[in-house]
Amino acid sequence: MKTSAEEIGKNKVKLTIEVPGEDVDKLLGRTYKRLAQQVKVPGFRPGKAPRSVIDQRLGKDYVRSEALRDGLPELYAEAVRDTDLDVVAPPEIDVKTFEAGQDMTFEATVETRPTPELKEYSNLEASKPRVEVTDAEIDEQIDRLRTRFATLEPTERPLQKEDFASIDLTTYRHDQTIDELTAKDLLIEVGSEMVVPELDAELEGKRKGDILKLTATLSERFGERAGWQVGMQVLVKDTKMRKLPALDDELAKTVSEFDTLAELRDDIRTRLTEMKEAQAVNALRESVLESFVEKGLEVDLPHGMIDVEVDNLVTGLAQLLAAQGIPIDRYMEAQNLDADALRARFHEQAERNLKTRLGLDAVVAAEGLEVSDDEREHEVEHMAQRTGRTPDEIKEIIEERDDWNSVDGDILRAKALDLLVERADVKETDPLTEGDASE
Repeated sequence: MKTSAEEIGKNKVKLTIEVPGEDVDKLLGRTYKRLAQQVKVPGFRPGKAPRSVIDQRLGKDYVRSEALRDGLPELYAEAVRDTDLDVVAPPEIDVKTFEAGQDMTFEATVETRPTPELKEYSNLEASKPRVEVTDAEIDEQIDRLRTRFATLEPTERPLQKEDFASIDLTTYRHDQTIDELTAKDLLIEVGSEMVVPELDAELEGKRKGDILKLTATLSERFGERAGWQVGMQVLVKDTKMRKLPALDDELAKTVSEFDTLAELRDDIRTRLTEMKEAQAVNALRESVLESFVEKGLEVDLPHGMIDVEVDNLVTGLAQLLAAQGIPIDRYMEAQNLDADALRARFHEQAERNLKTRLGLDAVVAAEGLEVSDDEREHEVEHMAQRTGRTPDEIKEIIEERDDWNSVDGDILRAKALDLLVERADVKETDPLTEGDASE
């Protein structure tokens, strides 16, 4: 096989591949053999029908298209290996000639990995939030502990949010009871939306012995029943309220290993500080990355490369939704999105992901960064902790996939980012709020 490469644009190459006639005949022979096994021809045992009969039954054009479908991927992959191109998206293939006994010629137009132009990437402007833990935040953590260790006591007053109601619940649709949403002596916290928010709204202000009727719309978490309009009948059998433990040293002994409330508060302050410091470091790294992508490099991304990254992001969303029992088509319907609109949502993120990876790879090359054995071992241990596997199992998986280059790439990009952060011009900003930290 003979392959030639011609640059036809920025990060775009046209490959011309010539396949000898004898290899074409071998390809056609394999396809005829496969079709003979698959097609039932009266008077012939499976696999024994001659080519002329298969041509007559299926048509030469169909056999030709099947042969190309069988052979082109392997021929294209061999051409890419021969030219040592770093291809980033599926090719556009144009078959010029393809006849039995003759040389075949086809062209493959491919997009190749772009090389970023690094600008000044030292002293990047970045921000890091100041770490500050307030007494109010510590009080909030203490309140959560008190809530967790609270007891429930009967109450005669009307139900309020965070009270508890023991109910008999019957849910129906078109006069048919939904068994999975029907229960006796169900204990729910008012305001927790344990069943549906409409039920919580109706329970507020009610007392023991009240009977409620309401309608509700089932949300996405109800899977195939999402969007159903249902009726509910509720008997409030009992009402209870939380009784919080006293705010004293006994609380500390009950909820922790500390003997005094002061020691507990000090421990909470330490843990909140550590958490906020970690969040501040992450925020700094994100700030440096943003500055680097905007000001530290220049790169033109091939359209096909962006499309592949968008595909990966959409697949990741589909897998995340599937883990929650939500089909992606139902998510798209709820969000009023078609396929193009869904992909458009990920376009900007795909561009940023690619620029980040390409830019950090360029820094790795410019700085001559390398991976040590200790760093590789540490990454394997980290992967094992994340996945619940042993380091040996992780290594075996990497070996099977021949994926050490990917592992090393992650390590090197992290080192490149460490270097950018170390050299950045960092300004301190206001502390993160709880909402900012969660994002």
